[in-house]
Amino acid sequence: MKNLSLINDVWMERKNPKITTEERTVLEDKSENNKEAKKTLVESIRSRSVVAASAEDSATAQNIYNQHKIADSLLIAADISLPDGHGIINCRVDGEHKQIRF
Repeated sequence: MKNLSLINDVWMERKNPKITTEERTVLEDKSENNKEAKKTLVESIRSRSVVAASAEDSATAQNIYNQHKIADSLLIAADISLPDGHGIINCRVDGEHKQIRF
């Protein structure tokens, strides 16, 4: 199963990045001396957790999104699981939050 999110108008696939033993040690370190290294590492892990979706997956997700979106709404977030096509769209319509689950 692939989990795609629409981020800045680009479909991105969410991944579970592999964390090395050394990285885990830095993350588990409670000392104040390691604060900057931990911050940098967290950002690195966050960036490794999303990659651009393939053109085929992006097209599939966009088609599913287009079928379920509310016209004239302001998109907050869209997440779609492939290949089953389940997902959720969060948006605003006339200032009111709407959530579409499919």
